[in-house]
Amino acid sequence: MPRIRAATLFLEPPSWNRGALRDYVEERATRFADAVDNLGLTNIVWSLRVSLPPLPVEADLEAVADAVSTAIEGTGVKYASALHLDASDRRARLLPEVLSTYRLYASLRTPSMGDLGPAAETVLRVSRIDPLAAARLAVDLWGFGLLTPYFPMSSNTAKREGIAIALLYTDRIMEGIRKDSLELSIRETLAWAEGVGMRIASTLGIEMFGVDASPSPWMDESVARAVETISGVPVPEPGTLTGLRRLNEAVWSAASSIKTTGFNEAMLAVAEDNVLKERVLEGRLRARDLVSLTMGCVAGVDMVVLPGETTRTEVKGLLADQKTVAHIKGRPLGSRLIIYEGARPGDTVELGFFGKVPVAPV
Repeated sequence: MPRIRAATLFLEPPSWNRGALRDYVEERATRFADAVDNLGLTNIVWSLRVSLPPLPVEADLEAVADAVSTAIEGTGVKYASALHLDASDRRARLLPEVLSTYRLYASLRTPSMGDLGPAAETVLRVSRIDPLAAARLAVDLWGFGLLTPYFPMSSNTAKREGIAIALLYTDRIMEGIRKDSLELSIRETLAWAEGVGMRIASTLGIEMFGVDASPSPWMDESVARAVETISGVPVPEPGTLTGLRRLNEAVWSAASSIKTTGFNEAMLAVAEDNVLKERVLEGRLRARDLVSLTMGCVAGVDMVVLPGETTRTEVKGLLADQKTVAHIKGRPLGSRLIIYEGARPGDTVELGFFGKVPVAPV
């Protein structure tokens, strides 16, 4: 049965003052959680989340982190995507300490190629302090923020409050493949998710921004397995790109009948997909392979653990190639790279609730 992976409330703070921001986020988060509970949706919604706009120039990064983290405690909201700024912003130097202190999500916008060096440096610094914190930091290769329920890229670019929905529905995708009714299975699932979002939005009296129709994985609920079933070959062997394209075309066609927002593409998140973990352990899958597959309309090189010896030049190169792909495709991309100190290609490391994750060569 499909589940709501994320019901995300997008906030538009009237003030970024620490106290005012804390009160505003707490009040909205509480109302949000109460609405979901009162609608009887708690059992089908995996996580409640709140997402804030990009940080204005006057906002203090540490004060915002403290206010938002404090505000959501005890409200029922599990995650907050709150720290969004340009990679070249001086405040980005504070992210390693802030992300290791507060369990918040952040993104670094890269409007130009010149922003990729600072972004690579921040990724390396965050990884050195806390690899798990690096899983909460995305590099926005689109460069302008994105209204998606998926973290960490999620930021409120709409300048008003609203709701967006993300799904876990690989079981329906696999069923559709088996029954030769892939597009129908996806369309029915997306329509159901849109209805859930509309109910929440109506209760709160705010806008339903849409559903991000991206097929996303969680461990045995593998997107890679669906791609391999369509293509007939293991990821990333020749034919994988075609399998990805066929899955995405089914998603795009099915989603044409609902309101969408965000990526709306198949996601290959290595640390969240057990089939991708197997492919790394087999020595088949490298980070550069994932960059190539991104051309087939996946949502970026995501949740890839790299060796501790990975250099700034290599990180910058991976980001640059993805940014080039984003420009060619004309679609948003985000990337999460985790450099694990002391780890070598082929090693397996512990990564919090992601469990054991293999280290991929660049």
